[in-house]
Amino acid sequence: MLRLETERLVLRPLGTGDFEAYYSYTSVPENMVYTIFGPFTPEEARKFLEMYENWWKEDPPRVYEFAIMLKKENGKMIGNCGLYMDDEKRATAMLGWYIHRDYWNQGYATEAVKALLKFGFEDLELHRIHAECNTDNIASARVMEKVGMRREGHFIKNRFDRVGDRKMWYSEFFYGILREEYLNKQPLYGGKEDRLMDFFEVVDKRYSYRGEFLDTPVPREDLIKIVTAGIKAPSARNLQTQSFLIVTDADLRAKIAEIIPQKGIATAPVLILLVSQRQELGPMKVSFELKDYGAAAENILLAIAALGYATVWTDGETSMIPERQEKLAELLGIPEDRSVRAVLPVGIPKDPGGKQAPRKPFDELVKFNRYS
Repeated sequence: MLRLETERLVLRPLGTGDFEAYYSYTSVPENMVYTIFGPFTPEEARKFLEMYENWWKEDPPRVYEFAIMLKKENGKMIGNCGLYMDDEKRATAMLGWYIHRDYWNQGYATEAVKALLKFGFEDLELHRIHAECNTDNIASARVMEKVGMRREGHFIKNRFDRVGDRKMWYSEFFYGILREEYLNKQPLYGGKEDRLMDFFEVVDKRYSYRGEFLDTPVPREDLIKIVTAGIKAPSARNLQTQSFLIVTDADLRAKIAEIIPQKGIATAPVLILLVSQRQELGPMKVSFELKDYGAAAENILLAIAALGYATVWTDGETSMIPERQEKLAELLGIPEDRSVRAVLPVGIPKDPGGKQAPRKPFDELVKFNRYS
């Protein structure tokens, strides 16, 4: 039996014996938001597994569909992934994957896709491997970029298909990588032009999410990246009056939700508190804390969006209500010379696909050389 191994995973042929594990995530709506199939009924899940099993019996298979197994947890199956030949010439293939929502944001998709690329280029000697994703599916786009695939296209509302519980026109990113590029280990993503495009796409996609979150944890490494973006924000006179508190403890989060009764704060797996320190300078007693805080908040909001999470800037819910400030300070041990400016709920949205609120026209807000 064909078997691919990585540091943490084993990939082996998917078949009808995997029904319980396969159905446990393909039947869950949150797991199937960006897929054109599903959520599956038991009969549909069995039909797909039979199809995969029959493909494995072909010589050679037109589809290589693998179960993704954890080496730990007694070989638990946490998803599936595959290579799908484009035609009988077997020179190019598309890749795809599913990961059980309980195992999102832990690097398993990236690890599995790397194994597929290795198998496709080194064993099958494919010329090219490609993939696509909904442009709102930032997490999948990140996986393809991490493994070295190049974004080759951005098609605007090119596909009419299922997203969540309804059908709609949506846009797609197209990625690809050639065998010689893979073998030469060329850095295919991250050139100057790509970084600029990535930044402006994040600016465009960032929006305020006021709904509930899934209970999927945000990995510590992502939290460090997010808050580091705030630390690196511009600071007036480099006083760096901003600081940050990351709250992952469930009891503390519940108590914060009692102080600030919002759905997002009540359900997010992590809360990031932005804290500022007033430092008065000179005879005019000027303080730059709000400038520092605002710059840090913007960097953090963009970092959250870039990593595929959602949040909302809840400044008014804290800084404008002294009673809440006092309760938060007492609960979390905030020093007297510092103030909680905002509480940002961070996580995977339960109802994804939100859009940025409309902005005023460019010409109304921007002037060149003279205002009037």
